[in-house]
Amino acid sequence: ERIALCNRPENVAGPDAKAWGEINAHLGTTAANLPELVAQLGQRSFGHRPRVGDSFCGGGSIPFEAARIGCDAFGSDLNPVAGLLTWASLNLLGGGPEVRQEVTRVQAAALMAADEQVTAWGIEHNGRGERADAYLYCVEVKPEGCDYYIPLAGIWLVAEKTRAVCRWPRVPGSDRLRPEVVVVDEAEVKRYKDKKGATVVDGRVVDPFDPARTWSIEALRGPDGLRRWTNDDLVPRPGDVFQERLDKLSPAIKRVKLQNEVLPGYGEQFNPLLRCIVRRTRGYLEAMLNPATGDYFLPKVTVRLFGEDAASALGLGGCLRDAYEEAENFSRLLQQRVRGAGFFKTLLLRRLGSSMEAGRNTVMRLLSAAPDEPTDEDDDDSDDSVGADGGGDDAQGHRAIASSDFKDFTKAEVASLNRCLALLRQGGNNDPKLDAVLGCLLGTGSAVSERWMARGCILFSQYYDTVRWVGDELAKRAEFAGLEIGLYAGSNRSGIWSAGRFQRCDREVLKARVRSGELKLLLGTDAASEGLNLQRLGTLINIDLPWNPTRLEQRKGRIQRIGQVRSEVWIANQRYRGSVEDRVHQVLADRLESIHQLFGQIPDTLEDVWVKIALEGEQEAKQLIDRTSATRNPFDAKYSKVEDADWESCSQVLDPHAVKEQLSRGW
Repeated sequence: ERIALCNRPENVAGPDAKAWGEINAHLGTTAANLPELVAQLGQRSFGHRPRVGDSFCGGGSIPFEAARIGCDAFGSDLNPVAGLLTWASLNLLGGGPEVRQEVTRVQAAALMAADEQVTAWGIEHNGRGERADAYLYCVEVKPEGCDYYIPLAGIWLVAEKTRAVCRWPRVPGSDRLRPEVVVVDEAEVKRYKDKKGATVVDGRVVDPFDPARTWSIEALRGPDGLRRWTNDDLVPRPGDVFQERLDKLSPAIKRVKLQNEVLPGYGEQFNPLLRCIVRRTRGYLEAMLNPATGDYFLPKVTVRLFGEDAASALGLGGCLRDAYEEAENFSRLLQQRVRGAGFFKTLLLRRLGSSMEAGRNTVMRLLSAAPDEPTDEDDDDSDDSVGADGGGDDAQGHRAIASSDFKDFTKAEVASLNRCLALLRQGGNNDPKLDAVLGCLLGTGSAVSERWMARGCILFSQYYDTVRWVGDELAKRAEFAGLEIGLYAGSNRSGIWSAGRFQRCDREVLKARVRSGELKLLLGTDAASEGLNLQRLGTLINIDLPWNPTRLEQRKGRIQRIGQVRSEVWIANQRYRGSVEDRVHQVLADRLESIHQLFGQIPDTLEDVWVKIALEGEQEAKQLIDRTSATRNPFDAKYSKVEDADWESCSQVLDPHAVKEQLSRGW
């Protein structure tokens, strides 16, 4: 409680100038801080600064505090460990960046040498050369009438976070059970926490294969109790009732990792390109000082997120909410007829999740019986494209949607689409995403304190329909009169709104005008998420959330980059309440930060999370997230620090011929 209420002495600013004037007037000193005051009082009393000695200083708290307030401090200790701690605090921690770097280097070298020796001796390894990641120790007993030893524990939940439990299958021809660590679902974890599989319950041993068969532990000890151990006993003797076992869990743990879609040891040991890659993460470069310059390797640009809490999801009005639900109903009808319609459902809900305008245009195209016409999305955005022939199978072996499936809708499907379109038309342009965009740009939103337009803003959407509609709506408003608005898209559809009119222009014109500061408001499809430097802009609005996480990282990278003049950029993420995006956000909310810290970015595998939730597979989505977070990028593990490199050889390292040569070698 006191720690929560009080600061450490060194973190307290101390008396202000007025207070020091009063102190000096009272004591007859001229000090401006505590060390000066102590020195002057000591000089007056002893003829020198006060001296503090501690012959049993332990970790050095007293001499270090004495030195902090201005005394000459002396410390020693007869205990060599305590003396070494004090010496290390003074000479290593206090030795400056160069000393700390040298200590880190020596520690790493010592750890590597020890690891090599342990490996050479075969310690912690089994006969197949596998190294134990963990050990399992328990006592086991072979009750009367039981032909195998039962490992004893009140719970066999190994790790709740990774949902790992230990099971004990029989081993043919042996009276010892074998530990098997497996990953289970959350419902099974709860059952294990409620004593499923427990072999000790209420003072009785429970048969793991027949929970109805139990033995009293007291009875197993016998009338005379257990044999007393002697000074020569290190482990139980063969005839003892209770035996001990210590299992290396490396094979079991490795099986868990394989279930997490990782090839154990491959990335760390056998990847032939691992030595040929230099990886420097933004987080590391922003936190580490360059010894050559004394500055950080990379000036830090933090990100302030808006719209991340549950209350920030945008509520849909009655007819728009009903339209979204009707689109889901149409997808269910289609799935009853076409086995591969799950993909189409994700396509439709993705467009509706972008904006009601994109959803309206999509439904109109479906009802026009011309589904094979080019869509409005960018040519380079192939995530939603449907082949003209519609042939082939999906990943599950189902028949892919053919063009005839779009043209020959049943009466029920057509009726559902018409209801959806009617509801979308009733909603008109009353899209809450447009209101949220205006709230940010004009500074009128509940969570914003200033106009984002003043900082410059880029607005992203996956779909040209959405950005074109938002741009048209902004250009009509008086608040944006006299302000030019840019649109960056593919297929020669880029342009500028000027005086309320949209005119096509080349993308290079937009780039130049953003660089010069003339253009401070830009809309873009994901064609703008790569190769575009927008560090003159300080804010970003994601009108929709791309289902490929890499796209989200690329969007952010347009403004969080070298050359950004602000130390903080603002990003707002928009989603409709109850949409697929909102449901994914709820599932990812408590996991996304740890995954990002683990990988340095959001892995592409999480795109499957969106698809599974869209197809109402939320439990599978959670399992996929947990499998992802249970792994670590091998490049992250190896390249966790910046070291000098022989840059002159990089042309050879990165040369395609060198890559081919490395890959051709035996692993």
